[in-house]
Amino acid sequence: MRQIVIGFACVFTGGYSQAEDAVKRMLRAMDDISAALESVKDPATAKAAAPKIESAVAQMQQAKNQGDLVQGTTADKEKLERAYMPKVKEAANRLLKASLSAGIASGGDPAFLKAIDKMKNLK
Repeated sequence: MRQIVIGFACVFTGGYSQAEDAVKRMLRAMDDISAALESVKDPATAKAAAPKIESAVAQMQQAKNQGDLVQGTTADKEKLERAYMPKVKEAANRLLKASLSAGIASGGDPAFLKAIDKMKNLK
């Protein structure tokens, strides 16, 4: 979870509108991952959730890459932090809680574990 929040901080290096778009995309991806994780009740639902998780992780990576490319000011960074950091923390907490429950319920399904590894290795 810390990695996701740290990745978010990199977005603050961009111009406001482009960085804001990247942050919004990242938040949507985090919500999609959380929803997929919350759907996991057993190994079968874990397997079904895996492609949804992988897709959302890819979207999250694209959003982070977009944010890393834009330039901005300190004022942009501060404005984004005020507007979005509480939302990112809330999304990260939801994701963490969902991850713990899904990990237990998954029964170690290989497809699910592969998707989780992709999430953990987000850079």
